[in-house]
Amino acid sequence: MQIPPLLHGVVVILPFHEYEHLQEDLHDLAVAVERREEATIKFEELKKRF
Repeated sequence: MQIPPLLHGVVVILPFHEYEHLQEDLHDLAVAVERREEATIKFEELKKRF
């Protein structure tokens, strides 16, 4: 994979807690992609389950 010229060599310094939040967001997106084909349920059914 080739890095686009505009991004090559760019360094970003983040506080660790911001990096952790970004990692959590990426994980959440990955889970959403994995589950996008799963069947959905109505909100009323969800409330009954809890």
